[in-house]
Amino acid sequence: MCQACYGAKHLTACGDPACGELVDAGVQALGKAWHEKCFKCAACHMPLKDQPFREKGGAPYCEACHLHRFAPKCHACGKGCREVVTTAALPGRSWHPDCFVRASCHGRLDGEFYAKEEQMYCGPCHELKFLPRCKKCSKPITGSVITALAAKWHDACFTCCLCNNAIGTARFHQLPTSAPPHASAAAA
Repeated sequence: MCQACYGAKHLTACGDPACGELVDAGVQALGKAWHEKCFKCAACHMPLKDQPFREKGGAPYCEACHLHRFAPKCHACGKGCREVVTTAALPGRSWHPDCFVRASCHGRLDGEFYAKEEQMYCGPCHELKFLPRCKKCSKPITGSVITALAAKWHDACFTCCLCNNAIGTARFHQLPTSAPPHASAAAA
């Protein structure tokens, strides 16, 4: 059998479109045969024989180029992510696991968190930064809130200034003093 007939029956075109030559023995990858010198990263042209690679659009890429060009970008550092953390609270964003941190205290977010103003906060930081403060005790109000006398109060902190009983949503009277705005009890 002549070389031309042998090539037509047993050889295939190189997977590199720029080459166009037939391949007898070489690298088998991406469903094609390649000359060893032709099987290289489509971006940086690094030889890929015996190297890990990724495919995009039918072309081989070294892992570094694939990561740089095609992987989701970390919302925090802007670099490509191999391992991606995403959240329904901030859709369309990706993070490296080590970059997925709390906005205030910068600890790693690996449990419950709150998304606010496109940032993530742990429970304690969320309470400190965003929850209303009680007029009497200055602590964050996590449950129901009473709004009265131009302030916000815990149910248990909105008390009569004379007997210290909780007023809740009952009627009250404000004393005309410069004392803190605690209320005196009054029958509804």
